Amino acid sequence: LSYCICLIPSSEIQRCFILRTYTPRPYPAFWYCWLSSYNSFTANTLINLNQYYHVVGVFKKDSYAKIYVNGVEAGTTTTGTGNNLVYDDSTGTRIGYGTINTGRMVGNLPVAKIYNQALTAEEVKQNYNAYKNRFGI
Repeated sequence: LSYCICLIPSSEIQRCFILRTYTPRPYPAFWYCWLSSYNSFTANTLINLNQYYHVVGVFKKDSYAKIYVNGVEAGTTTTGTGNNLVYDDSTGTRIGYGTINTGRMVGNLPVAKIYNQALTAEEVKQNYNAYKNRFGI
């Protein structure tokens, strides 16, 4: 079980977001990286095989990072101050793999969206409601 959505501008300088699960820990995790540092935390929701989930990572610089599963907040942490996390898309965005880890996504990722702002809990819930019936979540 593995999925990964990476916004990684460069393999030399890590300024990225990673939303993933990996065996043997079938819980969604949200990573945010800058230079040679990173923070990560794991949701409290178990992900089962052969089932769709709506998983959202939200990052607000110098404030918080949150992960939502099926429209419900499933984990949060403070992001602290002083990090230099600025996204630069000059080398593109990778969905399904990244340069930090060698793992590759195995499965179906029918929808991926990237926003240029931190979504509110209400916006996450609204997006979840728009997709839950379509994918039988």
